[in-house]
Amino acid sequence: ANATRDHQPNNCFAYTKVIEIPSITQVNDEELFDVASSIVLFNMALVYHLHCCTNPAKMENLSKNAMHLYQLSVQNNEVLYESPNDYCRRTSAFLSIAALNNMGHILHELGQYEESRLAFDQMNLCITSTGEEAHENYKDFLLNSILLTEPDLAAAA
Repeated sequence: ANATRDHQPNNCFAYTKVIEIPSITQVNDEELFDVASSIVLFNMALVYHLHCCTNPAKMENLSKNAMHLYQLSVQNNEVLYESPNDYCRRTSAFLSIAALNNMGHILHELGQYEESRLAFDQMNLCITSTGEEAHENYKDFLLNSILLTEPDLAAAA
């Protein structure tokens, strides 16, 4: 069965909020540039992702763009994980977690369950590394990683 045509994608598992670039004066210009560019990449990916969810017939093509942009956002965030600035550390972690969640969602919708599980596992590691597993922001992400699993298929009659 073709996952892109047989059902309407369920975007309730995706993080769908656009992230705003704040105006911050206490962050040095290089760190602010890194944070801002990660936010822009995430938001661009989100546009493609949401378009996938409303256009199932185009999901395969649109999802490639979304996945690539989410991956770039995650890679860009890696330079900020060790930032001495609390805002940069927290924002980069949240962006990576949200991007990995959404990547897991896309892969699940495409029927790529093993790859989806890898994205959710990486997301869970990011959440654990924050030390804030119980934080309200992360509960939905953790729940998604539990709920989005490979479906059990009944044997054909």
